[in-house]
Amino acid sequence: MLLLLAGSLWVAWIHSELLKGRSFWTVKIPQDCSWGWRKLLKLRADARSLLSFEVGDGKNIFLWHDCWHPNGTLYQKYGHRIVYDAASSLNAKVSSILQNKEWCWRPARSEDLVDIQSKLSLVQIKDSDKAIWLLNSSGKFNCADTWQHLRGKQAEVQWWKLIWFNKAIPRHGFIGWLTMKNRLATKDRLIQWGICVDPVCLFCRHMLEDRDHLFFKCPFTKRIWDHIMALCLVSDAIDDWNMLVAWGTQHLQGKSFRTSLCKVAWWAAVYHIWLQRNLEFTVGRLKLRSR
Repeated sequence: MLLLLAGSLWVAWIHSELLKGRSFWTVKIPQDCSWGWRKLLKLRADARSLLSFEVGDGKNIFLWHDCWHPNGTLYQKYGHRIVYDAASSLNAKVSSILQNKEWCWRPARSEDLVDIQSKLSLVQIKDSDKAIWLLNSSGKFNCADTWQHLRGKQAEVQWWKLIWFNKAIPRHGFIGWLTMKNRLATKDRLIQWGICVDPVCLFCRHMLEDRDHLFFKCPFTKRIWDHIMALCLVSDAIDDWNMLVAWGTQHLQGKSFRTSLCKVAWWAAVYHIWLQRNLEFTVGRLKLRSR
């Protein structure tokens, strides 16, 4: 692990060439570092509260910057004054106050140090230094648990199974997801963003282009949609987007062949209509420029 100088040649190189005896939590982000190292350093604020340390010999744990004490990270809680009061250094290790598994801190020179030293009996000395990932009972880092903790959690939408299912085509699903969220760059949204465009639908040349018109109120796309639904044995295809989503959520459940076929056809239609719309939009701009 990066914080305990163990695990790989890469970790050893990081400590030798980039950290150079300094704490991972305090080293500044260099201007000329790699993309990966920069990203790791930017994620420190999120990761710091998720780690604690078990003390062994203390040689790999920073006294002031790692969370090994019951009071938490000492430098964050007490500030730089505590380092001065302890006659210590900013990059001191826990091993500097631990000998033969016994605490040997100098007499306290401040009330903060008295508080810190009074709780040392609560720290259990183990066989070796160990980093503990706090999100699971094993204490080991897990991507799934970490993602669930970091991501913004919202109420589960009812329509997610319409898009994400085992026979879904990824690029169709992505455009379908944007459509569900009404995040496609339709002309009504472009106008809201302050972009000057002709608001009329590129297919029918009559109505304002927005998501609900494009899928499937537009006479051109409605003909395509009706034909596709007829092939899926749906006789009365719904052309109102919100009603269509409600219908799909209610009726397109399970893993039957017909259910999967309808969902695949639905998002294929959305994907290719959007693709054709973008081609028309781009060609129209190119013709306008050529004039």
